[in-house]
Amino acid sequence: MNSSAEVIFPVGPSGDDNPCIFRYDIGPTALKATKNRGRPKGENKRQVSQRKSKIPAFEFIHIDGHSGIPDADSRKMIRRRVMINHIQRKKKDEGHASSPGLSPQIAGVDPFNTLPIRFEPYAHDLLKYYTTTGWQKYYYIEKHTSFNPITEYWISLVMTDDAFLHTIIGCADLHFSPGKAPQASLTTIKHLNAAISIVNKRIVKNEIPTDATLVIVATMALMEKHRGSHENWNIHMKGLQKLVALRGGLESLESQPLAMGKLYRNPTSQAEDFQHP
Repeated sequence: MNSSAEVIFPVGPSGDDNPCIFRYDIGPTALKATKNRGRPKGENKRQVSQRKSKIPAFEFIHIDGHSGIPDADSRKMIRRRVMINHIQRKKKDEGHASSPGLSPQIAGVDPFNTLPIRFEPYAHDLLKYYTTTGWQKYYYIEKHTSFNPITEYWISLVMTDDAFLHTIIGCADLHFSPGKAPQASLTTIKHLNAAISIVNKRIVKNEIPTDATLVIVATMALMEKHRGSHENWNIHMKGLQKLVALRGGLESLESQPLAMGKLYRNPTSQAEDFQHP
């Protein structure tokens, strides 16, 4: 039987000039192609499978204490309810994002209505401004120190007293525009009138003035002084004098140095001004 053969001769200098003969008794042998250079096939797949294997598998858990895997109908109903909730939340988020001037930070303001007044987005901006910067217009000495009376002391009263919160927002709005003389806008007037109305109701009920009430009236007097309204400032100072008398005089504030200091921040106010109504 005829057979195929290959004869290979050396081409370089060698001590052996004899050719090599390769015979194929069962036919020619197919030579294997050279391997492709680069990363071996299947390596990426192995890495992906390894990463996936590290992710814990989610399981359905019965909250009623029953064991066992839910059937197909139960799993289908659960997934459908989850998707409905997901779609509703997604639409709600898109609606908030499309609302002009409503940032994610402001959208979450007082979601449970815990503040004493209805808190709108602009009020959040004004309160943030007052607690970080605006307070320095009323505390001339403290602004040169690391002590912020608003965040360190008064904020706890502000968040529980509706008149105090109205006053702080009105103060912030009055000085919100830097480089300009204090001007009472509609927002300022709205909140100050609300604070005055609440304080008047407390006076009519003959309630003993709290620290917050005294500070509210003193702050309003300072605001009118900054605006240049001496007449309104004088009205607030007379009211403050009566409130201090109802409280029992300045002696009742000896244990509250911050409240007493607030009274003395008004120009020309002296101790004798608060002794007699």
